[in-house]
Amino acid sequence: KVLDSSAVSPKQGKEVASTVGAYSYVEVSSLSADGVDDLITEIVEAAKANWEIKCAQKKKCPSCVIV
Repeated sequence: KVLDSSAVSPKQGKEVASTVGAYSYVEVSSLSADGVDDLITEIVEAAKANWEIKCAQKKKCPSCVIV
């Protein structure tokens, strides 16, 4: 659901993240790039968590590689 082009409040962002089942919510500024490092960290953690869940379900997981 797109509201408009105005800024999204932290509360709105967290609500949407919860609604869609997001791994987490991270605020990032498109103007100053504040929060980009936090976003990258969250992306890596989410990918690792997803990998661990999928690979834990299999005895052999040859297609899973974390670099």
